[in-house]
Amino acid sequence: MLTFDRGRPAPHDAIVEPLATSLRTVRVTTDAAAAGPCTVVDAGGEAHGVYGVQEDTAVLVRPDGYIAARARLSERVEAAGSASAGAASG
Repeated sequence: MLTFDRGRPAPHDAIVEPLATSLRTVRVTTDAAAAGPCTVVDAGGEAHGVYGVQEDTAVLVRPDGYIAARARLSERVEAAGSASAGAASG
């Protein structure tokens, strides 16, 4: 899975953490200061352009290189937060 961001790692961390044991994930970011073993700096935005990514997005790439799915990370994080808040109040 590739997660794309414009220098804000929080959505990446929130989505990837639960998947870390079963899925190889790579953070693709425009943040030139980003570092990490699974981080690719896309300072010029070329990879963002190739994958057609405008905002924080997760792209699931099949082993044969085809895109299996894509989702905006901000929606997933907001949904997860809402579900947690609802469970805590109920």
